[in-house]
Amino acid sequence: MIPYCKAHGIGLIPWSPLHQGDLAKPISESSARRAHSKGTFLDFGMSEIDKSIISRVEEIAKKKDWKMSEVALAWINAKVTSPIVGCNSVRKF
Repeated sequence: MIPYCKAHGIGLIPWSPLHQGDLAKPISESSARRAHSKGTFLDFGMSEIDKSIISRVEEIAKKKDWKMSEVALAWINAKVTSPIVGCNSVRKF
């Protein structure tokens, strides 16, 4: 579908560009969201490819002194029309 949209100038909006927060924190770091979704329909599990991508995002974030979420959203921004972003807490704002 993506090549078709590109060929015809159709914009793309990704769903969950941070993959439910997985691209915003290291795999080893736990969170309330990960714990809450465990065993529900939102628990997609993590493949080896997912883990590899998350680790790579973490590596790039450390090199650039950025947040992991900034790396993931910068990649999305370079590839699609408009990412949908959101937050689940005002604690860090």
